[in-house]
Amino acid sequence: MNRLTLIAVFLLFCFLNVCGANFGHNIQGRVADKMNGVAIPAKIYLMNTDSAVIDTTTATIEEAQFPFQDKQAWYVFNDKIKEIGRYIIKAVMPGYKDAYTDVELKSSRQSYISAKPILMEHDYIELPNVVVKATKIKMMMSGDTIVYNADAFNLSEGSMLDALVSRLPGAQLTKDGQIYVNGKLIESLLLNGRDFFTGNPKMALENLPSYTVNKIKVYKRLGTMSRLMQSNMGDQSLVMDVKLKKEYDATIFGNAESGVGTNGRFALKGFGMKNSQKEMLLAFANVNNLNDNQIANIQGQWTPQENTNGLQTNRTANVSYAKFFGGDMFKWISTSNTISHNGEDIQMLKNAEVYLPSKNIYQHAQDGTINKSTIFDSKNAFNYEQNGKYSTHSTLDILYKHNDKYKSAFTSNSEGNSLLNELNEKISHTNEQFNIKFANENNFNISVVDLLRTGFSVQYNKRDADNFSLYDLRYMNTVNARDFRNNYLKLYNNNLDVKGNISYDWNWPGWSLQPGYDYNFKYNKTNHELYRLDKLVGFDSLHYDILPSAKNALLAVRDNNNSYWYTEYQNHHRIFLEWCLNAASGANKLNIEYGYIRMPLRVVNKNMFYVRAGRKDVKRNTIFFEPEAYFRWGQTYNWELNASIKSEIPNLVNMIEYRDDSDPLFLISGNPNLKNIHRYNASLSLKHEGRGQRMWHASINYNKTDNNIAFATLYNTVTGVATMQPVSVNGNWRINGQIDYSLPLDSARKWTLDNHLTVDYDHNVDMTTTDVSAGIMRSVVNNWQYGVDVKLNFRPNEKCEFTLHANSTYYYINSSRSGFENIHAGNYKLGFETELQLPWKLSFGSNFGMYGRRGYHSAMMNTTEWIWNMHLDRSFMNGALLAKITGYDLLHQRSTTKYEMNKQGRTEIWYNSLPSYFMCSLVWKFNVSPRSKK
Repeated sequence: MNRLTLIAVFLLFCFLNVCGANFGHNIQGRVADKMNGVAIPAKIYLMNTDSAVIDTTTATIEEAQFPFQDKQAWYVFNDKIKEIGRYIIKAVMPGYKDAYTDVELKSSRQSYISAKPILMEHDYIELPNVVVKATKIKMMMSGDTIVYNADAFNLSEGSMLDALVSRLPGAQLTKDGQIYVNGKLIESLLLNGRDFFTGNPKMALENLPSYTVNKIKVYKRLGTMSRLMQSNMGDQSLVMDVKLKKEYDATIFGNAESGVGTNGRFALKGFGMKNSQKEMLLAFANVNNLNDNQIANIQGQWTPQENTNGLQTNRTANVSYAKFFGGDMFKWISTSNTISHNGEDIQMLKNAEVYLPSKNIYQHAQDGTINKSTIFDSKNAFNYEQNGKYSTHSTLDILYKHNDKYKSAFTSNSEGNSLLNELNEKISHTNEQFNIKFANENNFNISVVDLLRTGFSVQYNKRDADNFSLYDLRYMNTVNARDFRNNYLKLYNNNLDVKGNISYDWNWPGWSLQPGYDYNFKYNKTNHELYRLDKLVGFDSLHYDILPSAKNALLAVRDNNNSYWYTEYQNHHRIFLEWCLNAASGANKLNIEYGYIRMPLRVVNKNMFYVRAGRKDVKRNTIFFEPEAYFRWGQTYNWELNASIKSEIPNLVNMIEYRDDSDPLFLISGNPNLKNIHRYNASLSLKHEGRGQRMWHASINYNKTDNNIAFATLYNTVTGVATMQPVSVNGNWRINGQIDYSLPLDSARKWTLDNHLTVDYDHNVDMTTTDVSAGIMRSVVNNWQYGVDVKLNFRPNEKCEFTLHANSTYYYINSSRSGFENIHAGNYKLGFETELQLPWKLSFGSNFGMYGRRGYHSAMMNTTEWIWNMHLDRSFMNGALLAKITGYDLLHQRSTTKYEMNKQGRTEIWYNSLPSYFMCSLVWKFNVSPRSKK
């Protein structure tokens, strides 16, 4: 601590001496036509108040990153003014009158000045514009911005935004709605530059029609603090901005779809939206039994291994609204409210093999589950930014969930050909959860160049659950052959999480210093009461979902050894000092575009008051040093380096001395000797965006965990019982790398190639044994995974498109542990997709793929599946009405079996799943313009 204090004082002393230096300062602004806002590449003069010219430059035209704007002409003067005072900026362009604006340097520490836009007037009669028709290009680069032309992608009628995004060069779309472009995660999905879908990108991906989209832009957007300070404060985020076509501006548009199919399939869907500069309104309803992501499955985006389990019936409705004050995109209030009622019917068969040092345990299980859930989710936000002064952002989120589940299961465990045990179980479960969270963030511009940040949030969560289970366990090789239990579990959980933070940015040209303080208080109260209804006198123990009328009778059969209550209090105090380099506010000798070194100290205090067959309290206090570093540099080749250390105290529940035998097959005990966990992370990435749609990205990541929590497991090979205890183990680390590239193969850009290569190595350490006398043994398993994903696209004209898609994943798992059989296995896919525009307003689409698995020990895991999906559409009424036929899994080969392998063993699981079907649908599209536009 003393050494860190001396270093901080020394750095502060050096910075104070530098404060007196006279730094250069940057001026930035734009030039546009006063009548229509068109960008003008004018010549710009920087002058003092005596009209003496200091410097000249020419405005350059760039792609706009904000909504309702076309290209913009920007100019920059770097390090040209030295003294505090006012300056004049003059714009000159043939055919226009000279125009002026002025700026003022108010502080010697003010590194950046944003000038008011210069609007120029014509001084001659304009000639009519010349219209040039160009070939549609899928993608172009404009600085750091990737611009995709939506009309250049041949999609089927009725496609949603997810279909368009999945076809973008360099883009990947995951099942949960996450979007990656060139290996980088998209942090926000915007609509016309606005955060309308914050926190719920799937709503836009699955409901916004692709035909409404004009362009999709991917760029790094400056955050709230950068906009407030009018300088890059390092809060950039990678966003995907969906630009709608002009005919859908200030109109009400949408669609309604109704479909019925074979095997009882149906779909009803309605979507409507209003989009303007002042407000945005969206509403949709969706009722279907096609399972989640089914539209994407038809388009061949995911493998059979990623199908949704079971049969689902989904009913969802949403209403979202945003109001923009004065048309300002950064002054708004919004609300999004979703209600859903879903049902699931899941049937499952499982065969698993657990790897042990001397012999393996085999498990067979089958169960059926009926699940019903009701969810209400309300997300509300308020944002207000006053440029150059302050900003505030508040959110209020409310979530309610109710879930009912009924399950019947059978499980058996064996060692070789010897059956160890059999378990029959029936479960009735009811769960109710309520969550509310309020958060507020504020930023204040202090003395022009400094920034004060404050934040506060409070979150409350309450959960009540009732669980009935009829548990019938039979041992094959012991005297006490049966363990029958009728359990009732009452679970109550109450959580409170309060956070607050304050920091101050002391900015100088090229660098800044930020001291800060964060506080976090956590409160957790949990009641876990287990009752043995089979011990009630005169009670029919075969009824597993009925409670006795007398409360005293219930208390008499409480399982005190497996019932517990605890209250936990946590206090986290974090103080930090951050030194930041920022080329946007001044050059630095290291040529770093942006970077920081953050030196935080976190004081953690955890207290738990625990009752389980007596009072068992635990307390932990510690101080963590968690440094972080991040640097970004390079122009043509963009480098990023990131490194951090994170630490935590283990879950205090695991540190209680207890033994839980509520499940006789899994005996769990605590361990008071668990050590603090430390995680080390480092990554390096390189990106290049060249000319002519050529892009590539490479990265390498390293993660290491000290004192990782693993459950040391002792297997009894006579009964099949596992005795488990959490322990701290070292030696867990992982390294992975990837390379992504996208490029056209011809000058006309009709052929494009996308490739994604990955290598992953996981060094996993576990603790397991079957021999009590030998003690728990350290088990090390090496997991190698190699992957390649190639997509070749050919679009000869606007009426047809063909895609060849191939991917493969190879697994190599080995260990020096006795009895471990090394695994060489792989999965692969080869698919062909096409979209054709046919005569008579017909369109046809199809994807045909082969999915294979090879190299597994079990012959039943080495399979080949041929999958074919198709659709045929016909439009009527000038495209307002669409009739379509969809065929799903026409060859009836889509697998309902999933396979998993990891360091603990291999698992084969069969689920009931969506059957093959044909569906006939009608889709009506509408676009209603206000009277003023007609």
